[in-house]
Amino acid sequence: MPLSPTELRDRYRATLLGCAIGDALGFPFEGAPPEAIARIPQLAEDFVARPRGRFQKGRWTDDTQMTLAVAEAIILAAGRVDGRAIAHRLAALWKDGVILCAGQACTESVERLLQGVPWMSAGAPIGNAGNGAAVRAAPLALLNYDDLAKIPRDAEIQGVITHKDRRAQAGGAALAAAVALNLSGERLPADTWCLKVATVVGQMDQGFAREIERLPQLVRCDPASAVPVIARAGLAPLQQSDWPGISPFVIPSVLMAFYAFLKAPDDFRACMTLALRAGGDADSVAAMAGAIAGSHLGCMGLPARLRKGVLDGERLVLIADRLFDLKMEQREPAYARAGSATPRRRL
Repeated sequence: MPLSPTELRDRYRATLLGCAIGDALGFPFEGAPPEAIARIPQLAEDFVARPRGRFQKGRWTDDTQMTLAVAEAIILAAGRVDGRAIAHRLAALWKDGVILCAGQACTESVERLLQGVPWMSAGAPIGNAGNGAAVRAAPLALLNYDDLAKIPRDAEIQGVITHKDRRAQAGGAALAAAVALNLSGERLPADTWCLKVATVVGQMDQGFAREIERLPQLVRCDPASAVPVIARAGLAPLQQSDWPGISPFVIPSVLMAFYAFLKAPDDFRACMTLALRAGGDADSVAAMAGAIAGSHLGCMGLPARLRKGVLDGERLVLIADRLFDLKMEQREPAYARAGSATPRRRL
């Protein structure tokens, strides 16, 4: 059953809040091996007081920063995914010196943008398939939740700015399709949910799509059995990852976010705990899992301590509201004529 406008607005907000919460929860543990994280109790109860010893509690990193840059570019482009506009917003994060813990591929791509390389040519070369394009793709779902067919093209446009590899771009399509399905209001079993996401991803990369189709088999397994298999997804038979736990390679990191959500779809803390305990690129995996979980649970499904404690929550909600109003204006001109009154924001 489709969501009401009030419910849908709430899910928009929870998508961005969930992304930021997951990012902030994972920030202190990025790069940590699963064995070290296993010794830390109650990972998802609250944010670390001083992440990395010097940052403010509830601080989020490049994953959320880039997500908001994509969202703001869509708003400025009046509801279009404009590569030039997105590239400009991404470049500003580096130019202004505010980007936090960015990956190498994104940094090198943005440096080329700042040197004048066109946005469609600046991305990391084929063969570099990190998750930078995937972690920032949630706004594509907020724009296209009612039309999955538009997601592959939009994922390609926003992805190629930092990654030319189709797997990296397909990761963005996967994340966007996952969030979009949750915004439809239809509760789907894991097998159907994965098949629908894989159908979107298959238009960009068939190998990635097959990994998503097989994921429900792993969801039926416990994390001790499933996570090592996910960590090797997409690698050649004898190839080894140089990261402990889940690497930033787009296929395992997206699959791990999906696994965490599908294993605990109605329990945000449990979802976050699964994402974080896998180790490795913990903040990116938790950010993606948080966006997906938020799009399913709504704001009241996000624990109050985390929802209220994440930094700049009001800004996240404001951007979500602007995207929602923009989408409603596109769908229903009468909504725009009525003034699209935004209800008071509650965190």
